[in-house]
Amino acid sequence: MKALEPPHEDHRDQVTDHIKQRIQNTSLPVIDFTGSVMERIRSSSLEGTARPAALHHPRKLAFRAAIIVCAIAVMSGFSYAILNDLMLKDDQGQTAMEVRKASDMAEPPEIRDILAEVRTKLEPGESATVFIGTSQEEISEGNSEYIYGTTRPYEFASLEELYDNLDTPYADLPQPPERVAGYTLRQSFLLPGPTDPSSDYIFGDTSLGGLEYAYIKGKSEGVNGLQLQYAWDDKDLAYVMNISEEMMIYYDSAPSADSVIKLEGIEAYWSRNGELGAVRWSQKSGEMMQNYTVVSSSSSQEELISFAKEMIRNNAR
Repeated sequence: MKALEPPHEDHRDQVTDHIKQRIQNTSLPVIDFTGSVMERIRSSSLEGTARPAALHHPRKLAFRAAIIVCAIAVMSGFSYAILNDLMLKDDQGQTAMEVRKASDMAEPPEIRDILAEVRTKLEPGESATVFIGTSQEEISEGNSEYIYGTTRPYEFASLEELYDNLDTPYADLPQPPERVAGYTLRQSFLLPGPTDPSSDYIFGDTSLGGLEYAYIKGKSEGVNGLQLQYAWDDKDLAYVMNISEEMMIYYDSAPSADSVIKLEGIEAYWSRNGELGAVRWSQKSGEMMQNYTVVSSSSSQEELISFAKEMIRNNAR
């Protein structure tokens, strides 16, 4: 990697404002299970951690194992059309989640590899704003086609150690069980909150799929969410918890009322994006929103729903 001149102050301010605006509209982290991403990141973000026995199946390893986290989903270049909105309610009848229609603009698959490459350059707790375009000149001039955020999380040896490091309001969340619907807890992560970037532009040495990229990084602070990895035989899933003042907004390419499912009195939303299936729901607690996602590329819809039901019952205790 080679460091170039820092972005112009006006451009930096515009980027910072854009990121903050997108953070407000993105309540949950984006979780990346792409196979190539897993292989790239394994040696850095999870170095020295134990692997569950179920993860020794080489053909199935690609879509499981490590958790890759983009703590901010900043998607400059995507124009979301607010059409066919769905408003979901919690068990108290309060509107707690919104599903919007996303634009039909496809995301280049190389973006996941670029974000994975950047994460290998971060220390635990560091975040980066990643600028992606067709040339370094385009990026330097502030004309990036895409702007993303990514964070390398902190990993804890146990759930107890994770909760010992939490303050209110996360410390007030019921501690999840280590066994849920047949799954066993394997890894615990704290997703730090993003801060304003502080470094110069750092450009990638090579392009991926014809795309050039650069990033500026900074030390994260606070808590943006918790993420737990569970495994059952050759399947695994991620359970993500986030607390926000903002209601969760999920963008779906084809929002459908048929994807709304009732779980323990809560309206949840089922989605599938390629190999990745997910169940999302939210609950209002005072002035805050508690947002949850269960996501997997190896578990069935029925298994994810069963897991979500047990977690909702646990949270109600």
